[in-house]
Amino acid sequence: MRVAKVETKNIDQRHQVNSYWHTNKEHVSNFFDTLIHLFKGRKTRFIAITSLILCLIGCSQKDARYTVIHAFNIGERGGGPMGGLLMANNGNLYGTTAFGGTNHAGTIFKIATSGKETILYSFKGGTDGFYPEAGLVMGRAGSIYGTTSEGGASNAGTVFKITLAGKKIKLYDFKGGSDGAVPESRLVMGRNGTLYGTTSSGGNGNGTVFEITKDGKERILYRFEGDTNNSDGSAPKAGLVWGRYGNLYGTTSQGGSDGVGTIFMISPAGKEKVLYSFKGETDGDFPESPLLMGPSGNFYGTATGGGTSDSGTIYKITPTGKIRILYNFKSGKYGAIPKGGLIFGRDGNIFGTTTFGGNGIVFEITPQGSEKIIHTFGDGSNGACPETGLVISRRGNLYGTTPSGGAHLRGVIFKITT
Repeated sequence: MRVAKVETKNIDQRHQVNSYWHTNKEHVSNFFDTLIHLFKGRKTRFIAITSLILCLIGCSQKDARYTVIHAFNIGERGGGPMGGLLMANNGNLYGTTAFGGTNHAGTIFKIATSGKETILYSFKGGTDGFYPEAGLVMGRAGSIYGTTSEGGASNAGTVFKITLAGKKIKLYDFKGGSDGAVPESRLVMGRNGTLYGTTSSGGNGNGTVFEITKDGKERILYRFEGDTNNSDGSAPKAGLVWGRYGNLYGTTSQGGSDGVGTIFMISPAGKEKVLYSFKGETDGDFPESPLLMGPSGNFYGTATGGGTSDSGTIYKITPTGKIRILYNFKSGKYGAIPKGGLIFGRDGNIFGTTTFGGNGIVFEITPQGSEKIIHTFGDGSNGACPETGLVISRRGNLYGTTPSGGAHLRGVIFKITT
């Protein structure tokens, strides 16, 4: 495995749990096996067991608005959806599973909002790629684009295109060196059809920002410096978003002046600027989710830790780097560790998920910072520990995934009627 050489200052045991899941994923078949495998005989056994218990016995809460429309069961149908959903113009949902499929290397699926699932493609592993943990993006011509974080010619990940009929073409093999390695995040489409993304490793060992044409020609826009200049950040795990004036914005999960993550801007020409370095205090730390641009040009995002209860924060930041903390998660039934991105609802409020705090929650927050819980993932039977954000349909309903829990403990796709 190629793991970025990154600053580990202030990384607590909770983040050791999170990082293990990403750096040893080929050894496990689901989240629960991961925890057991990791902490056997280690000092962090208590944290692991606690996380496992939280993911199995959260407090039940019935919610008439919440419906599981599909429960994964590994096997040929796939399981462990890690990357969230794509809501296409045709009304169907598209996504990936990290495990399962005919070759046990992950799948690409389509699912109707009624719950009827179709497997479009089963990864073959090896040079074809495997472990697709990022979401998908729709291209202009109707094709869908995505990444695998493992596999390919150099076992450093791939970029692929797939038609709605299920014909897949591999566009690029990461070599694992200066061109980047381990793409963990969703791609973003440019105006000319060029794709932009991040790798959490490779480059100078601390991740990259790259662009790739629809024909598969890759160019590195920026290599994070890490040990040489750790203030610029390292290990970007989230995708990019477009801001005003044609610049891209993103986060790094580590690095920065205090080693706990940054928010950055980068031009299409590759000029990078750090807008904010997290301090690991009440402002939050270790951001792993993409930013959300608001109508006024400001951005909203989450940090997985820090805050007043060390359970994560929701923040707002201007394009010039002025940050304001909107909400501090309190853990327990109030949610903790928000790893997924945010979306706007039709009323202008913001929706998202937390991975823990029992089995996680779905929350709604106003742009001013008033939060309410709209669903709690009770005992795990209806899904557990969501790691990605939500999508919204034309009718205003919310859809999302959990990588674990559900009838077969392999994750679910859910709907929340608003």
